[in-house]
Amino acid sequence: MRKHVIWVVIILVILAACGNQGEVKNITLEPVHIWHPENITNSNIMLCSGVYKDTVYYAQRIGQDFGVRFASFDGQTQNKFKIPGGRGPGQAMQTLGVKIKNDKVYFADLALQRITKFSKDGEYLDSFEYKTDMGTIGTFDVGEDYLYFHSLNKVFLGKMSLKDGSLIKKIDHKYEEIPQNNDTFDGGAVKIDPYNNKITFAHWSVPYRIRTYDKDLKKSSLVKNKKLAKECDKMYWRIGRGTFSVVGSMIAASLSFDYNNIYSPLISGKMKYTGDGMEVDNIVPYILAFDKEKKKLKAKMKIKNLDTIKGFINVLGVTDKYIIVHIEDTSDNFKKAYKKDYNAAILVCKKPVNL
Repeated sequence: MRKHVIWVVIILVILAACGNQGEVKNITLEPVHIWHPENITNSNIMLCSGVYKDTVYYAQRIGQDFGVRFASFDGQTQNKFKIPGGRGPGQAMQTLGVKIKNDKVYFADLALQRITKFSKDGEYLDSFEYKTDMGTIGTFDVGEDYLYFHSLNKVFLGKMSLKDGSLIKKIDHKYEEIPQNNDTFDGGAVKIDPYNNKITFAHWSVPYRIRTYDKDLKKSSLVKNKKLAKECDKMYWRIGRGTFSVVGSMIAASLSFDYNNIYSPLISGKMKYTGDGMEVDNIVPYILAFDKEKKKLKAKMKIKNLDTIKGFINVLGVTDKYIIVHIEDTSDNFKKAYKKDYNAAILVCKKPVNL
């Protein structure tokens, strides 16, 4: 009889362990540092900010000029440099994205259709314009010798040489030309996972999908969860005279990694079009963690005291100690929750253990 009891206990323990492996953890993130990113650009923020060597960096807009600022996790300036407005070498007209690799800053300019390379101290090093066969580049990341990018048309995912700007490999886009008004939006974020060098692409529109590719753009794995953000509308193009934008629910607009997990927002932001223009809507500011090996959702993380915001949330980086996010809240929810007089902030949150 005693042996039977022991076996029953063992079986129950095993079953409990198996059940726990599939559970999604609900975690509350507690900020240890909160600060306002002064003069942060209001254009493509999720593409113009990140974490590099335990510093937060982001693109700035100061009048007609631009810049890049580096700050410690508590918000103290470590370095910054100015990029004059203009069309000449080392100048800029619009921020599309900023990436850093091997202490070199790559500044993408949507208006000039080029990428300019600077040293971390702001010395102009080089620039190259996009080739016509690359389409209109929307998102990108920088590897050792190549730049991987997604375009709004022609090239869904491409590999560009950093030596001469030539197109090495590509996956064709379903849009050959620039999309038209009310066309569905088929785009997303590109980021290289530093732990396995996989090229990771997060779709911005539902259903929730994160795809990985090898360095030759061959599909590697897929995280897909139709239950996530199922209440969200698809994104579509809103194009007017001289302007183009997307409306709808933007889900995984940013990506970060640690050894075991991929991190991205549940919903980065919701935009709707009214007769008076674009408006942002309320979202629940969750950060998700997906297990790389199992390709499953592992954790859903909310920020302490923030149930909803009217704006945007993006994950900038993940370290051994911290998860760093940027939020922008046009309501008073963030201000009231943390007694601040600003509505855009970098939140450096303590990373949960055993995640």
